[in-house]
Amino acid sequence: MTLHPELCEHVQPGTWPFEVALVIDEQVGFTDALVACRRCGAHYLLEMLDWRGHHRLMRIATVESERVRALLHDLGRGSCDPKRAGASVEQVQAGAAFTPWLLLLDARAMRIEAIQPVPQGRKLPTVSWRALPCDGSWLDDVTSAVGCGVTVRTG
Repeated sequence: MTLHPELCEHVQPGTWPFEVALVIDEQVGFTDALVACRRCGAHYLLEMLDWRGHHRLMRIATVESERVRALLHDLGRGSCDPKRAGASVEQVQAGAAFTPWLLLLDARAMRIEAIQPVPQGRKLPTVSWRALPCDGSWLDDVTSAVGCGVTVRTG
């Protein structure tokens, strides 16, 4: 049984159970991506909230696998409409169901360092990381949570 019922049992600290299906945005590695569990095929949308050094704090949403497969198929076919690809990705993002969990990732080692609930009293932002301060405040809140056991250092 998983401690995080919205996530498959393979999403656990100390692992990297994902295959990246589509990088949506990047900054020295992916910041937003559609991923699939390598073991069971469950699809997720990972979107960055904050970062410091090689640590990234991601909100995680579940996505219907059929929607991801259809998106990848459509993107692979291409279109003469230059706006279609972006609109298709945005449609899948809009249909994603955010979980109450945040993933702390070590982007250098490609490993989940911790899975923590959204800190009490903090509202999960719905905007892109590019519209957020990315000043470490989310990382500080999450890593200072009881039992997290991860120290995030600059550099």
